[in-house]
Amino acid sequence: MSRLISVVVLLAALAAVYYFVIHQEPTPSEQLDSAAQDAGDAVQDAASGLGEAVSESAQSVTEQGAQAVEDTTGAVTGAINDATAALSDGASSLQEQGQALIQQLQDEGLLSEAGFDYDKVVSQVEASPLAQVVKEQFIAILAEIRDTPAQFDAGMDKLKALFAG
Repeated sequence: MSRLISVVVLLAALAAVYYFVIHQEPTPSEQLDSAAQDAGDAVQDAASGLGEAVSESAQSVTEQGAQAVEDTTGAVTGAINDATAALSDGASSLQEQGQALIQQLQDEGLLSEAGFDYDKVVSQVEASPLAQVVKEQFIAILAEIRDTPAQFDAGMDKLKALFAG
């Protein structure tokens, strides 16, 4: 009978390990990279649609002259380049804003191992210009730090990883 119980406990433990290995959540940095990739894909899709529209317009404009087509193509290329640069700048800006916010909270003594004021920190995060999904991840990490103060350093590492390049 005790062997049967031991086998059942062992199988349950193996099932639990398997479950947690298979169902791991992506890291905040991976989620941020995924969001940036999705935004880049959206820009490319929009540019493609714009390119198709320009192509159709170019066919009707052909009667008015080839120079108009060249000007339109140049404008589309410039718009695509500008959108790509803005997306890249946006990702860099998000990283800089997050890192600056963490530093500000530490400088003000609101986010340190010696003093951690969860409510004030959450208030400042919510008032920050960060994207809502990033704010939610930031606040979730803060809740982990609040719930397990002994793991403060690990929580800070997670916060810094959220805005790592």
